[in-house]
Parts: sequence; C-alpha cells; structure tokens
Amino acid sequence: MGVLILACSACCSRKAVPAEQKLQLCPDEWIENRMPSAGTPSQADQYFILNGERRELKDFDLEWIRKNCSVKPQIVY
Repeated sequence: MGVLILACSACCSRKAVPAEQKLQLCPDEWIENRMPSAGTPSQADQYFILNGERRELKDFDLEWIRKNCSVKPQIVY
C-alpha cells in the first residue's frame, strides 16, 4: 500500500499549482529549448533549473521572478 501511495503522490505533484502557492524565489537558470521538434512550441519548452534540478515554469510566480531576479532565458538550439 505504501508504494501505491508514493506513486500517486509523484503523479499528482505535476498538477498546476494555485497562484497563491506559486514559488517566489530566484532560479539558478532559465532555459528556453529551441531544438527542432515535431510539435508546436509551448511553454513546456521553457523551464528553470533550481538547485541542479529541472523545475517547470508553471510552479513559479513568473511576474515576481521578472521583477525580482536577474535570471533571463538562455536559448538552447
């Protein structure tokens, strides 16, 4: 039963974070992936690096980051 609960908590953590719970801290890097792909570009092609781990933009307060952090998107081809 414990394994099932852990698996569920891992998949559920990818849901959208309510605006009042979005992270207000500066990431280490902001990556914009422009590598060719079969799909259309989306916000999923951008992500942050925080403490060496990939973090999705949807988890952060982007307006707060733009006002308070010096990090800018690094374009990757």
